[in-house]
Amino acid sequence: MWVRRRPGGSELGWWLLLLAAAAGMGRGAGAGLVAAVGAAVAAVGAVVAAGYSLRQPWAAGTVATATTYALATPVTAGGRLPLALLVGGMAAVAAGLGRRAPTERIRLSDGLYGVGLMILLSGVFTSLVPLPSTSLRTAHLTTLLVLYLLTPPLEVATVLLVLFQGHTLARFVRANYAWRPSSWRELGQGFAVGLAIVLLSSLLVQAERTWIRLPVHPNNPFVYDPHASAAPGLGIAALVLAVVVLAPLAEEALFRGLLFGGLAARWGTWPAAILSAAIFGAAHLNLSLWLPLSVAGLLLALVYARTRSLWSSTVAHATLNGLSVLLALLVR
Repeated sequence: MWVRRRPGGSELGWWLLLLAAAAGMGRGAGAGLVAAVGAAVAAVGAVVAAGYSLRQPWAAGTVATATTYALATPVTAGGRLPLALLVGGMAAVAAGLGRRAPTERIRLSDGLYGVGLMILLSGVFTSLVPLPSTSLRTAHLTTLLVLYLLTPPLEVATVLLVLFQGHTLARFVRANYAWRPSSWRELGQGFAVGLAIVLLSSLLVQAERTWIRLPVHPNNPFVYDPHASAAPGLGIAALVLAVVVLAPLAEEALFRGLLFGGLAARWGTWPAAILSAAIFGAAHLNLSLWLPLSVAGLLLALVYARTRSLWSSTVAHATLNGLSVLLALLVR
């Protein structure tokens, strides 16, 4: 059988939801950005759930690709085919995840599946939402709010999907978020590592600009959007919440907890730290920042390996993002 039967669930219902959401996504441009992205998220959720219920990745990917191509019209001018292929890829990856037998431990494939889904999801958003141009300037503050507020919850949903499939959620939480007598010291270590990352990243960016004449394009919305720091207080607070709190929580669970954890169980600490750091840098889809972000990912992996607590790496990540936002606001 190709379909994975689940008590109380209906595979036909998931596919009907996908069809309705894809049709709504096609009409989203006329209804505004938030409506378009809301329909897109519904479509993505439906295609992942439907793909997860199928045993054959090629079948899930083919049907999702064809359905999305037939019914969806991207907001941007990128064309339907890239969007359809990305959504089809997500369905295929989810189907591959769903067909695995649970093992009750973190595996190498857990991290690869999680990061693969997240990169494909980023590609879907790139196709659907008018992102900043190559000059990294945009007047769409609403776009930034949607992107930065939606991405972390979807990253968390990806982690939960992987952990639920492997029956490892409770063990993952106990191992990585348990509060113990050494936790305060580990938080202090995380803060110190965050400061070191800020300094080292700044030196690397300056070296890229000076020695190899590489134009470095920031990912920070307060840097590349001329309107972000002049937005109303609520808008700035929402962006700060997303960049400084939500993103570190989600990305540390995904890249350090799942990806590094799975790699380390197979290959050991240093190979896992180097490879997961390179993937972390690449996942931000910004070639000019790949090296600084990869070095940041390496230090985050090492502080996590030392403390075996995601609180320490999350604090380090939040320190990096928080100081970046603060400096961007002060220089304006």
